[in-house]
Amino acid sequence: MVTERQIPDFPSRRSLHAKGADPHAIDEATAMAALPQRADRSGQAAPASTPSSPEGLPDDASPSAEVPSESGHDSEAGTPQEGESAPIPERRSMRDRLASAPPINLEGTGTPLLGVPVGHGGVSAPGDTFVEGMTGAYTMLTDGVFNEELTATGLVPVVDVVSSGRLLDAEKAASYHLFAVSDEVDGDELEALAVSIWDEAKWVEPGRLKLTGDAYLQGPWSIDGELSVALGLPTHLSHIWLLECSPLRGRAPSPDVIERDEWARAFPDGLPLGLEHKSLLALARMARRLAGALRISGSGLVMMPDPDSAVHMAVYSPRWIDPAELLDCLQSEFPQIMDSRDIPVEARVASSPREVRRIASVMAGVKPMSEEVAQVLQKAREEAARQPMVVDGYALVSPVAGGGKLTIEVRRVPSPPRVLRWEPWTNGVIVEYRLRWIPSGGVKAIAAALDKDISAEFAFERTVAAVDVERAAVAVATLTGGSLIDEDGFLIAT
Repeated sequence: MVTERQIPDFPSRRSLHAKGADPHAIDEATAMAALPQRADRSGQAAPASTPSSPEGLPDDASPSAEVPSESGHDSEAGTPQEGESAPIPERRSMRDRLASAPPINLEGTGTPLLGVPVGHGGVSAPGDTFVEGMTGAYTMLTDGVFNEELTATGLVPVVDVVSSGRLLDAEKAASYHLFAVSDEVDGDELEALAVSIWDEAKWVEPGRLKLTGDAYLQGPWSIDGELSVALGLPTHLSHIWLLECSPLRGRAPSPDVIERDEWARAFPDGLPLGLEHKSLLALARMARRLAGALRISGSGLVMMPDPDSAVHMAVYSPRWIDPAELLDCLQSEFPQIMDSRDIPVEARVASSPREVRRIASVMAGVKPMSEEVAQVLQKAREEAARQPMVVDGYALVSPVAGGGKLTIEVRRVPSPPRVLRWEPWTNGVIVEYRLRWIPSGGVKAIAAALDKDISAEFAFERTVAAVDVERAAVAVATLTGGSLIDEDGFLIAT
């Protein structure tokens, strides 16, 4: 049973390192200073251009600090003794040098590293500081301490400035669509969901996540309780991301549409179009997955998709499972499960006298079939009956706890969902196992749920049924070796 929906690791080709950042990038001056000195032909050590320590840092932090020789006497490193040829120093890669370097803690030096040039260019961080020259060679905390993961792995992560975020003010909050999540949701989770929707989703700088085109999420911003209440946001959603996207609006919806549709109520003066529309729909899906909220600029309407409403699931796999084998797999957990073709058809209600007369009038105009045609049809039926049945799709049905039914629809599909677009096996056969819950109230109950008119009985039935749907989905994924997808098209870790 899936007890927790986790954000999975997406394919490695979409990892942060693969998106253009050099994981071993360091600035040229530092690299030259770290290289060992070679002796020239005259036996003297070749001079090396060594950058001076930044202002405020101790001189012993410089790469040109003297080291004791093997004999215990201090001498200039790389200088050979008289009459001896210069020893060739051991060559070490920059990865090995970075991996063996101790972590640097600048606390107490009087000058934090924030604002000290360490590379080329500069980017703005969401915190109260400006990080100049961050090249993506290491992770740096806002208190000036390097992340110790650098020395533990030898692999340098891309730039990621860890910051609690600036405090959001009311004026800025009113100018943007707001995407609110709890402090348990980090940037990597947002990126994983964005990458599952768009190919070009990536971090372009610390605190700025590109979604698609010219749409970006910028943050996280912190928010005080008073402003949170004024904006209509729950106080536990303390991390706010701003949607940077040019607005494009269409016609204003009619009053009838505004009454029925939540998006129409959010945009009473004109529904969003184009990139803004796509971005908001994706953020609504992400908000349901992350139990977050979406506040619309202008109207101030707050959308909070119910995470419990995502009951349906799907499994995608290259393996086709016959009905009998799938029934046998699920029989122990769902004893009453059966093939939909074996469900008895309810007896038809007797035809009314008017319908009987109509059928009789139609049949009166039908000419009798010739004996030759009847014989051909009879032979075709007998031949078809002798052939094995070819099944290109089927469905299993089972009652579930709490009420309602579980259906498992199996069929081949021409293309995978976007979250699986990088899986190599999707170039071949793709089989979809779609699991749906049908409430005991049928279509009327589903329509009421869409209108958010949910009774306590319906909510209880749905919560209990979701457990059975997850159990069946995990069993199918295990049997087929497939990938489990939620109702919004995101991966679920099993």
